[in-house]
Amino acid sequence: MSKKGFVIVEVLVAFIILTTTITLLVYTQKNFNTTIKRVQNYENIYMTLLSLKNKIDIELQLGDKEHYEGKLNDINYQIDLKKINEGKNRTYDNMEGKHMDGRHTYMLYSVKISLLDMGKEYMFYKLKTHIEKSAFEDEFKRTQGADSKDSNINGNNIDNKKDPYYDEEFH
Repeated sequence: MSKKGFVIVEVLVAFIILTTTITLLVYTQKNFNTTIKRVQNYENIYMTLLSLKNKIDIELQLGDKEHYEGKLNDINYQIDLKKINEGKNRTYDNMEGKHMDGRHTYMLYSVKISLLDMGKEYMFYKLKTHIEKSAFEDEFKRTQGADSKDSNINGNNIDNKKDPYYDEEFH
């Protein structure tokens, strides 16, 4: 009789250990699935916000529309742009001895992105700049002609092989 009792106690202990192990595994798997869903949600929000940032960059280049709405990655969004400041850089002309407006124009925007489905808002500032061409650049472009093979940073066509400082080895 004592031999049978010992076997039943062993079975009960093994059953309790097995039940505890299965419960812990189920709980861990449930937490893991929840974490995976949360990470995927954050990745979706992150990619959506990056795409909207690129859209804002493009829209600022094309025009000055102040409100955008749409749906991206199954997320409804709303973008509000507000121009805060606009101005030109200041330069000092040594020959004239005075300060003058420079060629760089800047515009500072306040950007608010609202993710409507999630109730989240993100706000940041965006700086848009523009460089006006100088009379010297226009004259240089006109005198160089369009028959050369290379172009410089400003898009003006030049023939670098006529330049005494041009080094073929580095180009």
